[in-house]
Amino acid sequence: MNKVFISRPDGSVSWGFRLQGGLEYNEPLTITN
Repeated sequence: MNKVFISRPDGSVSWGFRLQGGLEYNEPLTITN
């Protein structure tokens, strides 16, 4: 298991990517943009 922490100074701008899945959903974590 890997832990990742991301942050940004301006919360009014979208991240530009989407995270889906994960342990809670019993699916692999996928990242799309």
